[in-house]
Amino acid sequence: MAVHLLLYGSLRKYSKNSETIENSLLYPFSQGITVAQILDGLEVPEKNVSFIRVNKNRCKIHMTLRDEDCIELFPRTIG
Repeated sequence: MAVHLLLYGSLRKYSKNSETIENSLLYPFSQGITVAQILDGLEVPEKNVSFIRVNKNRCKIHMTLRDEDCIELFPRTIG
């Protein structure tokens, strides 16, 4: 099972060990994984993420994911 992960802006630097397909990362996982667990796996600090969308809908960090979900992570901006 896998999800498609899109990292924007400063979060792109955390994509180093994943397979890239058309600007998205293919992230393999076992059933029952959450967005928070993916952040942990990629070593993305939660404080660096402004908001999260799954399948184009805003969601909470503890949402459980399904096969082929599309997760978008947006960075906090300073300014």
